[in-house]
Amino acid sequence: MSKLKRDKMTSSMVSRKNSSGFTIVELLIAMIVIGILATVVTVGYSGVRQRAIDTGVMKDVETMEALQTDYGIDNQTGGKAYNSEVEEYDADLDFSPSPGNVIRVWVDDVDFCIAGYNPAGSRENLAEAYKIESSDGFCAGSIGS
Repeated sequence: MSKLKRDKMTSSMVSRKNSSGFTIVELLIAMIVIGILATVVTVGYSGVRQRAIDTGVMKDVETMEALQTDYGIDNQTGGKAYNSEVEEYDADLDFSPSPGNVIRVWVDDVDFCIAGYNPAGSRENLAEAYKIESSDGFCAGSIGS
């Protein structure tokens, strides 16, 4: 075999060897980029999920406000006490909270206080609950009693 032919073969083998596959550095960079993207997506999803839960709690509290107002007018009272941890469905109010939501209602002869939270949401307990009251300050005197 002539020297020129051998040099050409060696040159093409070297260039073929260098052009196939990825280097370790390229693979590491790709894995790092994928890891960063996965982290961003996970954190973003967590926030969306929590906001969806919170929206569900607020909707349950608003629904309960309308039901309490109607019940109070129909029965000439402040409303009807309710605790979703004790009874999930209330036939008088025709209400059942969304799964995982905790809704509590305190009443007296003329006023009501509604508090709602979900342990998986941003407001995880009664102290942090979303609240609606029929008169200013009624919830402050009701919760905890």
